[in-house]
Amino acid sequence: MEKRRCIAAALYVATLLSAMSLLTGTAAADVVRAAKYLPRDSAMVGAWNVARSRGSTIGDPMARVLSTTSPLGRFIGDIVANADLKWHAHLDIITLAMPANVAKSGRAVVLIEGTFESEQIVAALQKRGRVRTRTYRGIQLYEQKGFEMTFVDRYWVIGQKDGATRVIDVSLGRSGSLARNKKVLELLKAADLGKDVWCAWALPKALREVLAEATDAQFANVGAITASIDLADKGLRTRVRLALSDRDAVVEMGALLRDKAGRDPRMTAIGLGAAMGALRLSRYQNNLDIKVEVPDQDIGKVRDYMVKLADSASRQRTDARAGAETDKDAAKAASGTRDRRGKDKRRGKSRKRPAE
Repeated sequence: MEKRRCIAAALYVATLLSAMSLLTGTAAADVVRAAKYLPRDSAMVGAWNVARSRGSTIGDPMARVLSTTSPLGRFIGDIVANADLKWHAHLDIITLAMPANVAKSGRAVVLIEGTFESEQIVAALQKRGRVRTRTYRGIQLYEQKGFEMTFVDRYWVIGQKDGATRVIDVSLGRSGSLARNKKVLELLKAADLGKDVWCAWALPKALREVLAEATDAQFANVGAITASIDLADKGLRTRVRLALSDRDAVVEMGALLRDKAGRDPRMTAIGLGAAMGALRLSRYQNNLDIKVEVPDQDIGKVRDYMVKLADSASRQRTDARAGAETDKDAAKAASGTRDRRGKDKRRGKSRKRPAE
C-alpha cells in the first residue's frame, strides 16, 4: 500500500508541475528517433533535455534528486559518478519509458545520449560490483542486481529486469516500437517537446484508481497527462494538460484545483504554494489546461527542497548500507560461534573414554 501511495503522490506532483503544446523541429526529431527503440507497450514516455537546461539554477539539484530517490536513478547515478562524468557536462538527453503495469513488471527503460565512451561506462559499472556479461542477439549485454545495460547505436541503454533486451529486440525489428503506439503518439502531439522536461502518460484504470485513492476522487477521471517544464534562468514555467472523461469532469477538476492546489501541504513544502494558488486554468474540449509560473524569488525554495530531498535519500541509503554490513558481521560472528561449539562438542565426544 505504501508503494502504491508513493506512485500516486509522484503522479500528483507531476500532474501539477508539468505541461502541453505543439511538436517543434529538432525536439520532435529527437522523440521520433528515440521512439524507434522504445517498446510498443510503453504507456508513459518522458525526457529531460539536460543540454538545453545547462544554465538552470535547479538543474544540479534536479540531477541529485533523480540519482538518489529511486533504484533506477541510483543505478545510473552510481555509474555517472564512478565514470567521473557530470550530468550537465556529459549527458545531453535522458529519455524514460514505462509500461502501464510498471509497478508489477519493473520494466522501465532509459535511453541516454551524451559525450562518453562505452568502455568508460562499463568500467564504472564494474566498480559498482560484480557484472555478468553475455551476448544477446549479437549485442553485448551487462547485468547487475536486477538491472541490464547495453549500447545500441547512439544510446546508452539501462533497463530494469529485461528492459535492455527488449530495446535490443525493438532495434532489430523483432518487437514492435513505440512509433507504432497510436495512443501515445497522439498524446505526444499535445506535449511541448521543445521544453527542458516533458512527459506524456496514458493512465490505465487501475492507476487512475490508485491516484484517486491517494489524492481526490476526481483524479479517477484523468485518462492521460501531457506535461512540460521550462527550467528558465529566471522563474520556472510549467504547463499541464489533463485529459478527462467529459465536460463535467473538466469543470469539477478545475474547481477542485482552484480550491485546494494553493493550500496543498505538499505544494507548500516544495515552495510552490503561492504559485499554485495563482495557477491559470482553461478548457479545450474535454481537456483541462493548467499553467503555473513560479517567480524567480521562489526558485530558491524549490531548489532548497530538492537539496533536502536528495540529502535525505542519500542518508537513508548510507544507513541502509551500514545496517546491512552490521547484519552481515553479526551473521558471520554467529556462524563462527556455532562452528566453535560444534568443534568443542566433537572434541568432547572424542575424549570420552569407553565404560569398563
